[in-house]
Amino acid sequence: MNGIKGDLLVTTYAALSEHGIDRPLPLDYRSLRGLQKKFLARFRKGREYISYYAIAAVFARYDLAMARKYAQALPHVHKAVQVLLEGSDEEPVVTSELREVMLDIISEYREVGEPVFQRILDVVEKDLNDYRGMSRGRLVESLEGPVELT
Repeated sequence: MNGIKGDLLVTTYAALSEHGIDRPLPLDYRSLRGLQKKFLARFRKGREYISYYAIAAVFARYDLAMARKYAQALPHVHKAVQVLLEGSDEEPVVTSELREVMLDIISEYREVGEPVFQRILDVVEKDLNDYRGMSRGRLVESLEGPVELT
């Protein structure tokens, strides 16, 4: 049984243990909201990502197989959020590990037939490739520049 209680997504041990996850996975919504308000909202590209989230939410899957993929991505996502919000300018934001787990999730959504959603996935995939290994400082500099429309 899955449910949302306040700011914590609670997933039962039994269901996830079948998929190799041995504990409930709390989502740190405060950090994610902080990313949106303190970082993404400052940049045009960041605001585009905020709008992508709203569109992606329509197509999000919450079956156990996807829950496992999200669980594998969470530690990497939270690390990237912390680097963006509090990290040094030399720290990489998109690690190879983050890129790989996110590309795996994106591949699961390639079956969705909505062209706007597929375009968003294309942009996110390109950004994962472009930003992989890039330092926080360089990433911020690139966000402050003009946004490339694809």
